Amino acid sequence: QEFREAAYSFGPEEAELGIIGWGATAGAVRAAVEIANREGLSVRAIYPKILFPNLDHDLRPFIQKHKVVAVLEENQSGQYAGFLQSIYGAELGFRPERILKYDGNAFRPDEVLSALRAIAGKHGLAQGKGVGAARG
Repeated sequence: QEFREAAYSFGPEEAELGIIGWGATAGAVRAAVEIANREGLSVRAIYPKILFPNLDHDLRPFIQKHKVVAVLEENQSGQYAGFLQSIYGAELGFRPERILKYDGNAFRPDEVLSALRAIAGKHGLAQGKGVGAARG
């Protein structure tokens, strides 16, 4: 885990799939990222400690580095994903996948993992069992 001034991240640096989350979703995402990488789906997550002002020095390189980026939120409209797309959409072509839950319950690791697998499948990312066991 790398701590920076206002964001922290986990998972392998060379991951193809990036996930941006915030707040209380970190525990479920951390567990899902660990399982995904053990199973061969290369995933890295970043968690800004603040949402505004935007942490461009952390988020821009994260978005640029990953083939696919998902934004995970516990709301119906994907407000943070929309905010990030408004900043990076035109310049970087950023169109995040959205992982949303809005039933009043917190994300569980298995729900996050299922969503990550679906996104990886949609974008043709490698998902081999056990391939990523040595990473991370």
